[in-house]
Amino acid sequence: FDKAPDNADFDFSKVASVLINVGNFVGYEGTVTISELKIGDKAEGAPAAKPAEIVMDVIGNRTIFPSLPGLKVMLSNIIVLKDAINQNAGVTLAVTSSNTGLIPNPTAPVVSNGNAIIDFKPVASQTGKATITVVASSTGVANKTVTFDIDVVACKG
Repeated sequence: FDKAPDNADFDFSKVASVLINVGNFVGYEGTVTISELKIGDKAEGAPAAKPAEIVMDVIGNRTIFPSLPGLKVMLSNIIVLKDAINQNAGVTLAVTSSNTGLIPNPTAPVVSNGNAIIDFKPVASQTGKATITVVASSTGVANKTVTFDIDVVACKG
């Protein structure tokens, strides 16, 4: 560019790549202006844009005794991401039990700062397994569903 006359146009369609270094140039004074620079409509090799999605940490299975006064399960990192950026969108949760005779449906917790706590209690003297399903939803985003199992086992001894 440094040899072109002031009124010359440059054909960027012939450029394979552009490297712009910013720094102190010895002996250089002046301004470089690039206006209306358009190079292609997509970056070659760039990943396609992903839609926003709800993410949540994995919840591990639990084994408990029926005599427990209750169980609290922490849910964490419940957020809406778009291109790896937290969108700070509200997320609501619905929680159900596959075996309400063992673990009645827990109440849906409120998500605060990306965290929530499910609180539930097994029915006294009952044993068995229940799958807990957590459905996270947010406006304009596909729901995220995660499940974990609760095994309620008899106390021995």
